[in-house]
Amino acid sequence: MKLVRRSAVLLILFVAAFYAFALTYLRLNESSGTFIGADLSAEEHLTITGEVTVPWDTVRVTTDDGVRVLLMGSELDESPDAPWVIYFYGRAGKLADNKGFAMFQLFRELGLNVLSVDYRGYGASQKTEPTEVGVYADARATWDHLTKTRGVAPGKVILYGYSLGGAVATELASQTSPAGLITEGAFISAPAWVHFHYPFQPETLARLVMQNRFENLQKARALAVPWLILHGRHDDITPFSHAEVLAETTAGARHLVPLDCGHEDAIQLQRNRMGSALRDFLGGLFGTNAGL
Repeated sequence: MKLVRRSAVLLILFVAAFYAFALTYLRLNESSGTFIGADLSAEEHLTITGEVTVPWDTVRVTTDDGVRVLLMGSELDESPDAPWVIYFYGRAGKLADNKGFAMFQLFRELGLNVLSVDYRGYGASQKTEPTEVGVYADARATWDHLTKTRGVAPGKVILYGYSLGGAVATELASQTSPAGLITEGAFISAPAWVHFHYPFQPETLARLVMQNRFENLQKARALAVPWLILHGRHDDITPFSHAEVLAETTAGARHLVPLDCGHEDAIQLQRNRMGSALRDFLGGLFGTNAGL
């Protein structure tokens, strides 16, 4: 009996030590794992890594907390009534990569002007460590530049967020009044995403130690803007079930469009499907049917 009790105590101590190590590792590596595309040692300049297929311009703006970030825009129509999309890339992205330019091209074909931002710590923006609150400030500065400095009506602006950028777009949509929201490969929350990849790590414990939580599900409950949710059925980075939960939870009009792809290859494999879904969504918002 003593041996059994001793074994049970040792097992409990081992499990406790294991979880303490796992939580400590998560806390220490959270920032680098969340913002894997940031490079604080790089110079602040725009590096073109994608195939340039669209005309573009850049401008630097200052966020409310004093960080300088770079915006890239591609303007198709200069009329004041032209619709815009603000595109937020994923955690490993950058402004001028292949996916970014491919998305810019698709948006332009649909009749949209495009604006995007390099998050702090990324690309040509100021080399300040990115945080959840920080990238939200970067998004707000982008919105303010378009709607206040440029004078574009909020009702003419769509927010599009890919992966981590889906969380940035969702937060911005919850704080402003865009015409609509589009997310691609978005997750429920960062702790839920961690639990999916590390099942031994309970979501509740991850939430206790994580500073960057990106609580999309919580915001979806009160989100009233029209929302188009794109998600790959074969996504092994953010499971399709996350898209289903978001679609079931949001308070506003929503439409979930499954894509026959994974997490990173939608624009390569499902361009026509994405274009059709976006065209229908835009038609419902603006009464237009500009097509591919």
